[in-house]
Amino acid sequence: MKSPMLRRIRRICAAFPEVAEVPGPDVLNFRVRGRGFAVYWSHWFSDPRPAVWCKAPPGAQEEMIIADPERFFVPAYNGRHGWIGIRLEPPPDDWDELTAMLEVAYRLTAPKRLLGP
Repeated sequence: MKSPMLRRIRRICAAFPEVAEVPGPDVLNFRVRGRGFAVYWSHWFSDPRPAVWCKAPPGAQEEMIIADPERFFVPAYNGRHGWIGIRLEPPPDDWDELTAMLEVAYRLTAPKRLLGP
């Protein structure tokens, strides 16, 4: 799993305090103190496109999917907990938006002591 997109996502997540990467086949989990906040998939069984799944605030999943159903989706397993899936093909036009989504996911997961003021 060595793609420019993955390198960029790793850089974004590595900027957050105490983030650990947990690799698996075709997947990379991002965790803070053992709790997952984002997952990168090089492909998912029925969808060959790379994607990121991340934790989202209540109601965000539905709003985002309604706004852009080609880009956003309900991911397997974590979708029932409000996580949002983001397809990465075609690559995002706005990396700031994806960065903000990953930061929100991190902030929803990390202990308050790590969040600062």
